[in-house]
Parts: sequence; C-alpha cells; structure tokens
Amino acid sequence: MFPNRERNLYTLSLWLALTTLCACGGDPARDVASDAALADTASGAEVQAQEDAEPGDDTGDTAEADTTAGDTAEADTTPGDTAEADTTPGDTAEADTTLGDTAEADTTPGDSVEGDTVEADTNPGDTVEVDTTAGDSTEADALPCSDGGNCVCAKPSSDGATCDDGNVCTINDVCVLGVCVGVALDCEDNNPCTVDSCDGKTGSCVHDGAPQQGKACDADGSVCTEGDACDGGSCKAGASKSCDDNNPCTDDGCDAKSGCSNVANTAPCDADGSACTAPDVCKDKICQAGASKSCEDNNPCTVDSCDGKTGSCVNDGAPQQGKACDADGSACTEGDACDGGSCKAGTAKNCDDGNLCTNDSCDASAGCKHTNNTASCDD
Repeated sequence: MFPNRERNLYTLSLWLALTTLCACGGDPARDVASDAALADTASGAEVQAQEDAEPGDDTGDTAEADTTAGDTAEADTTPGDTAEADTTPGDTAEADTTLGDTAEADTTPGDSVEGDTVEADTNPGDTVEVDTTAGDSTEADALPCSDGGNCVCAKPSSDGATCDDGNVCTINDVCVLGVCVGVALDCEDNNPCTVDSCDGKTGSCVHDGAPQQGKACDADGSVCTEGDACDGGSCKAGASKSCDDNNPCTDDGCDAKSGCSNVANTAPCDADGSACTAPDVCKDKICQAGASKSCEDNNPCTVDSCDGKTGSCVNDGAPQQGKACDADGSACTEGDACDGGSCKAGTAKNCDDGNLCTNDSCDASAGCKHTNNTASCDD
C-alpha cells in the first residue's frame, strides 16, 4: 500500500512533527516512542493488507469471505484461502450456504448431472450425499436399496449385476433398472397329491399332501383301475375295473388306453340250462344248444327220459305197469304184460279143440294148429 518513496516522505513528516513537539516543550523521549509505535502499527497493517491483495498465496487471511453463493461481488478474491463457501470468482454455482453441515454440494458447474440445479444441502447437520460425480447421466445416484442392504443395484450401470433381494425363495437375483429381481424358486414336483410351496425362512421346498388327501388322481395311467386317489401325498391305484359282460360266449379283457373289450369265442356253454342237450357251444357271442340226448332203451315197459340236471337217462316202468307186451315173441303164450319195467310172458295158450281125430299143437309164430290123425275112435 506504501511504496518506498511514500514511506520515506511519511518518515520525514513524522520527524518534523516530533521536532515541532519538542520545540513546544513536550517530552521528546515519550512522544517519539509513542509515535514510533503508531507508525509501526500502521505500517504493519498496510503491509498485511498489501500481502492479502496478492493473488495465488495461501496465507490464511482474516477477511470475511463472500458467503452468498452465486453473487458477482468481488469480496474475497484470493483463490485457495481457507474461507468457506464461494471460492471461485464470478461463477454461477449455488454453494452450500449453511455452515456446519457435512453434506457435500455439487461444486462442478456445467456438468449434466441433474443435481446441479438443486440448491445443495440446506439442512445443517445431515449426512446425505448428493451426486458429486460430474458428467454422468444419472438423475441421482442414491437409488433405494432392494438387495438386502448391499445396495449393489443402487450403483450406476448396475443392470445385470448379481445381487441378493433378501428373499430365500428366489434364485438368480440380478439388478434390473436399479431393483434387485430374483426368479421364484420352482418347487413343482409334478405330484398331483401335494401342494407345493417354498418355506420363506429356510428356502426349502415344502410338498404338503394333507390338502390333497382323498383327491381323485391317476396312479397308473390306466383306465382299467377305478377310484385312484391321493393318500399320504402319493397317488394310489384303486380296484381293477370289471369288464365282465356276463356272457360266456365272449372273452372279457381291459386295455389300459381303450378300456374294456369283449371278444366272441366258441367255448362250450349251456344254452338251455339242461344237461340233456349236447354239446352246447358259443357262436357269434350266442350260446346255441346241442342235440337232445337219447335215452331210448327199446323196452315197451318203461317210459324213457333224460334228467335235465344230471344229464342221466331215466327209464321208468311205473307208467307201463300191467301193459300188454310180448315177452317171448310167441303166439303160444297169452297174457304177456309189463311188470316192474319188464315184459313178462303169460300162460301157455290152450290149443285143445276136443277132437280125438286131431293132433293139437301150437306154433310160436302161427299159434294153435290142429292136425288130423287116424287114431281109432268111438263114434
């Protein structure tokens, strides 16, 4: 502030003043010391002011810094000093105007970060950090954590990064648009007799059979079983399906896919319920009776029949009891008759004609014969 020439003039003026004071009867020693101290103080202040006016130094000045962000006042124009707030002359960035907080404002003017248009952090004492990376294109780097507190997905360009969404029932967790997203654990056991789920505490699959108990299912993939049902978490086959059509002339069966089948056969059968016809056989799924059994015994003294239950012949003589018959095939017996199912001969035929001049006889075929004789006689 005071170049050498001006300082010399000042010193000369001070000397003249002291001289005058002495001439006026003052105490020269006391006055000279006081004035010297005054001069030194003034000189020091001027020197300090001059040093603070020099740009580029880092000497800690005591001048009050410009604490109003964005103004154009020349205030503290020494870059690099320890004064707070606006340290760049002429800029338009809005600085943090609240002293004492720990928030870091965006101090880089002109980048494309959205945070540049926010008036920094104006709440004293908080610890929130706004976007301090110049030039990035994210609107804010503080996305909410969606991965169990690891905050992997809150970082810029995190899509595809492995993360943990905090859910033990998801797998292959990755970041998608700033959110940790997992794929639900597949607990499907393809068992219709269980209700499948994931245990949210252990991450283990649970297959519960209780809700499906008794529910219809298909244990064997066959239509030949009926009543298949869930039992204790397993599908168990029911009873075999009956394909019996109660026809002896068909072979009954069951195909697992098509079901029952009834194929015609030629098996022996019973068409009329009688054992006296034989042989009864199947034809075109119909039982056809065979010929009637013959029980003829050629005995006129019996009535012949067949027992339908046993198939045995019955030759009953009772109905013919006493009936005339020919027991011996001879005309020389008379009164042949059935007796107890047999034809029995009667008495010999009497051929005596009471004539002594004839010989009487009987021919089995012709019967009585009377042949003339020449015997003596008495007329």
